[in-house]
Amino acid sequence: MNKQINFRLLVFVFLGISVLFSSCLKKYDDELKAREKAILADYIKDNDITVPPTNSGMYYLETLVGTGLAPETGDSLWVHFTGEYLDEFVFQSTLEGPPFLFQIGVGEVLDGFDEGVSYMKRGGEATFIVPSWLAYGANGYYTIPGYTTLLYKVQLVDDAGFDNAEDLAVFLDANQIDTQPTESGLYYIETLAGTGEEPLPLSGVSVHYTGMLLDSTIFDTSIGGSPISFTLGAEQVIPGWDEGIALMKKGGKATLIMPHTLGYGVIGSGTVIPPKAYLVFDVELLDL
Repeated sequence: MNKQINFRLLVFVFLGISVLFSSCLKKYDDELKAREKAILADYIKDNDITVPPTNSGMYYLETLVGTGLAPETGDSLWVHFTGEYLDEFVFQSTLEGPPFLFQIGVGEVLDGFDEGVSYMKRGGEATFIVPSWLAYGANGYYTIPGYTTLLYKVQLVDDAGFDNAEDLAVFLDANQIDTQPTESGLYYIETLAGTGEEPLPLSGVSVHYTGMLLDSTIFDTSIGGSPISFTLGAEQVIPGWDEGIALMKKGGKATLIMPHTLGYGVIGSGTVIPPKAYLVFDVELLDL
């Protein structure tokens, strides 16, 4: 699992969602603001929306009631969202990547986005109609014009099961694993003792692997293709790999079970590895 690939993904996602971070409120022109309000009123009428706006002027439309906890100020939350104009043109989305992580109620995102998520429960879905004075104001932001009402379709991820100790216990029991974890939380299970030399820090290594979630979903594998090569201990891969493969010998095989702190962290990777996920890797150290 190449750490650099994940970093590029995170940079891309950060740039894609950075437009949530700050509004651009400059002095309003009364005529332009009135026009925006008229366009919004027409949209509400044409779409038979009967829910009244909140005191701030946004519309909160719950489409799926969550069954998890309601967020509190300062909570770190994971959301998937799609941002659209009222004509349904999509200007940003997280649906093809990891969910977006932010702290609620501390000014990290748009006022209208912050307010909308505060009404949700984990696992729920909702649509926010956010007028410009709760978004990017009179000035707009990059390609988003000023005086623009935005529509966000939001899923508040239920993180109750992330890094779930009960799921890990079931997995260990089902696979008859009684190995104790290392201080970092890594479970190292040797399945075939290698007969070659041990890798040293900054050794070049070649590895075949299969990566899975605890439910046995395979999210990546090199089997049937080329092995992955990297420099051990140079932070070119996730920390669990650096630690686990350093314990092997050439020709050996092992299973590495790692918490999110040794894997893809609180954000996850792509659409398959969720935030704060335990990962299981079957690895073979082919060569040094």
